[in-house]
Amino acid sequence: MKSGEPILVNVHGEGKWRRGTFLGERRIECPGSVTDGDAVYKVGIGEPHYFNYEEKEVYPHSVKRFIPLSEEDAKAKHDAELMPAYQMAQAALFALMPGETIKVSDGSILGYNGGVTLDPVVYETPRIGAVQETAGWQVHVVHYHYATRHQPEEYEPVEVGTAMDYRAAVRLFIETIFKQKADAYWEHLAEEAAARAWAEGEM
Repeated sequence: MKSGEPILVNVHGEGKWRRGTFLGERRIECPGSVTDGDAVYKVGIGEPHYFNYEEKEVYPHSVKRFIPLSEEDAKAKHDAELMPAYQMAQAALFALMPGETIKVSDGSILGYNGGVTLDPVVYETPRIGAVQETAGWQVHVVHYHYATRHQPEEYEPVEVGTAMDYRAAVRLFIETIFKQKADAYWEHLAEEAAARAWAEGEM
């Protein structure tokens, strides 16, 4: 690796990788050894000039090369795929669930009255000896939490799955909408049965 290259560092050996910069390498001399000694890497962890930035030395197994994706490249990919993904989802819904509609909002595709979303995302994918940022699509189910005396109402997106190929993401999006509709249907039947049992004195 070259000085200045982006990296990920496993700081405390707990599997929590932080972004940083490779600053250099040195050898730890071992008295009596016929080798050059063990290598240690000097790394900068975090963003320089930020309060949590630190420089330290770590062993090579705690460092992975990081291949970032620029915001411009990610946006270009998402912009190019948004309408094809929307059209593919529309066609699938017309064939499978004709009454269901979707819409585009802020670069995302919303279905099931906004309860299922297909969102642009940049995520990390492992490579041999490195981690690379990849632009793809992520399906979310939006969970609604009712307001309480101490908390306002909340909408929490829960990840269902991620795909680099928008076609695979659209398929998961459609399957998730169907699952949400099916779950709501079976829950409605169960509630009706419970209400009838209550009315008839069986509960």
